[in-house]
Amino acid sequence: MVSPESTEVAHAAPLNGALHDGVAAAALDGGEFKLLPGLRLQQTYAHIFGPLMRAFARPAGPGRPHPGPWRVTSSGPAWDLQARIVLDEGTRPLSFDRLNTLWFVVALLRLRTALPIRMPVISQLPFQAVPGAAETAALLTVETHPVQLIAGRSTATSITPDDVAWVRGVMVAAGATMDMEHVGAAFMMFDDLSWVTRPRAGVLMAWRALNALFAPVRRIRAHVSRA
Repeated sequence: MVSPESTEVAHAAPLNGALHDGVAAAALDGGEFKLLPGLRLQQTYAHIFGPLMRAFARPAGPGRPHPGPWRVTSSGPAWDLQARIVLDEGTRPLSFDRLNTLWFVVALLRLRTALPIRMPVISQLPFQAVPGAAETAALLTVETHPVQLIAGRSTATSITPDDVAWVRGVMVAAGATMDMEHVGAAFMMFDDLSWVTRPRAGVLMAWRALNALFAPVRRIRAHVSRA
């Protein structure tokens, strides 16, 4: 799950307007799919990259750029965004806040496809409209972790109509179960396995997810045994 405070420019972009969530690591078979009212999945393209740069002089003041020359130090993270999740202005189709509505769609796609899908950035504008925009579009940086664990073996490279239909079919019911403390905690911990860098830490986190999921069963058994 994502907290707005965890993003780099959380307060630079309002979350009530239309949001365009870039989906990396998988193409989308098909042009557009409606998931819920005001929530849809579409094809797009944008390349997000962040080379490490060097500057050699102090800026003129707070918020001002470092004067040139600049030099590239090395290549940085980069992602091809071939799909986007669009959440219309003012729309909140699930019990989540708007930012986590986008996260939940991505998490379900990860679960369904076993592809290393991520949402590196969320934009206020459609990505294709950014080059012609009068002002620089603010981006929320979200899932920009340097390492991503692949949950399973998959020969697929794209999100298929069947994948989208599965997500659409389970989204409302799955979202409702997230309000159950043990289920929500288990799902979030399982999804967070994507960003584990050490196998042993991953095993521990998976165990914690199972422990959270089955905790109510153990409590019931404990009450029965005491009785």
